[in-house]
Amino acid sequence: MNKMLVNKKSKNHSSEIQIISLVGMMGAGKSKFGKTLSRKLGFKFYEIDEMIEESFQMSINNIFTKYGEKHFRSEEKKLIKLTVLNILKNKENSLISTGGGSFDNQYSRELLLSNSLVIWLNCPIEVLVKRIGNTKKRPMLKENVKDSLQKVFEKREIFYKTAHAVFDTSESPFEQITQQMIKYIKKCLFIKK
Repeated sequence: MNKMLVNKKSKNHSSEIQIISLVGMMGAGKSKFGKTLSRKLGFKFYEIDEMIEESFQMSINNIFTKYGEKHFRSEEKKLIKLTVLNILKNKENSLISTGGGSFDNQYSRELLLSNSLVIWLNCPIEVLVKRIGNTKKRPMLKENVKDSLQKVFEKREIFYKTAHAVFDTSESPFEQITQQMIKYIKKCLFIKK
């Protein structure tokens, strides 16, 4: 059975513009759920990692290699800020799929928490290892994928726990989790569709 826990600090977001942000580890399903949820809700979809790759005209792995993580994180923070501001300016209901490490940044975290409904997609490390496979595309992972993921998760968990809600994406069928998320989102954002 899928687990869905609501953070006690969660509040109903009844503003005119509805924004949903998905956070979580690589392999948790942010892109897959993001595309499906945005389509089903009629929201515009923003994939931060893809937007960064488009901006640099290179893969995230190559950006890390050429410019370093610090530069990448700085650009990621700027892009998240710009995306949220543009969504608010254009008044478009939107869903943002963030990069796995973007929620580490205090500014980005506070911006997303105060302007969107933040959902943490959580998944056990063992399942993430199976999903990720080839690590050459994942700059945060070293030789031992499981150990690397565990270290990254331990660093990020404290930040993920500040999300408004958490969904376990490891067990239930994709469509079932999607329906549970939609039900929760509609309740929180007062969507009547």
